[in-house]
Amino acid sequence: MEGYVLGIYPGFTCIADRCPATCCSGWKITVDDASYQRFTQIPDDGLRQDILGNLVEQDGQFRFANRTDGTCRMLDADGLCRIQRNAGEKMLCHTCRKFPRITASVSQKVSGDHETIWLSLAASCPVVAESILDGTVSWLWLDEINHLHPISQRQRNELQRLTGMPEVETFTESVWEASAFFEVLVDLAFDVLEVLVCFREIPYLEDSFDLFEMEEPDLDFFSQFFRETDKTWHAFVQQYTYYRYPSRFLEFPTESSEERSRQIQGELCLMRMMLCSRYVLHGGCVREDWQDILLWVYRFSAHGQKLADRIHLLFSSWNQDVMRTVFQNICLGHE
Repeated sequence: MEGYVLGIYPGFTCIADRCPATCCSGWKITVDDASYQRFTQIPDDGLRQDILGNLVEQDGQFRFANRTDGTCRMLDADGLCRIQRNAGEKMLCHTCRKFPRITASVSQKVSGDHETIWLSLAASCPVVAESILDGTVSWLWLDEINHLHPISQRQRNELQRLTGMPEVETFTESVWEASAFFEVLVDLAFDVLEVLVCFREIPYLEDSFDLFEMEEPDLDFFSQFFRETDKTWHAFVQQYTYYRYPSRFLEFPTESSEERSRQIQGELCLMRMMLCSRYVLHGGCVREDWQDILLWVYRFSAHGQKLADRIHLLFSSWNQDVMRTVFQNICLGHE
């Protein structure tokens, strides 16, 4: 079977306890039936009781319980999972064993009469986030004898056609009065916070929305954010777009190109708002801020079906012109 493979996929390895953002936090980890049965048969009585005692049943489906900070109760303080530590990777449930890999066979024909296989990685993994921030996102072609090659221009064109990905994201200038634009972002931020309150497993990211709760924000510094980060932002958008359109298509192959674009624009809009908040509150943005926000937004947008559906509805409700404005060139004036 032929198909598309994210460039870093073949060499991916989990960095385990060295990971700055554990995958064992911020979502409800479901347990498949086969894994549950395997857990009930673990010979080690202590480990078996530990696992079963930290499972919650909801609507006929087991999942691991979370602590109040959003972390899985099977996660130890050193960043390692007690199941993997004591019984090995093969004992993990399907969700944990697979993450951050995203795989699917898609019915669209790309080469001859073959279905295509798509292999990607979730951007809530720091290894993937680093690739996006480093500007090294690429896609490979897996041929029928399982050899990998850089994609050809024809294959890239087909990738864009299938996923609805724009060939090159263009940035037009939008002129706003600073206080009016700030109020637009306040409304969007509170929309997000209302969703966040309903999904307690997603911990609040410090200083990421606090700016929009201020009664008298520093609008000069607010305007400075857009001027000083434009170049970095443009490069980031191109990389994120190239990564995200195929990855979202892999996750939701029946989704229309318009729905996919609104989702990705919403994610970018949310990221820029959060970066702006941290920039003003911290006196600037460092690479760690970009990584923290990228990891959080992907987790917020893609982890857990109920949350993903809710945030997609939210992004779909936002005015598209406003969303596009937030990640374009913004020139802010003052009255």
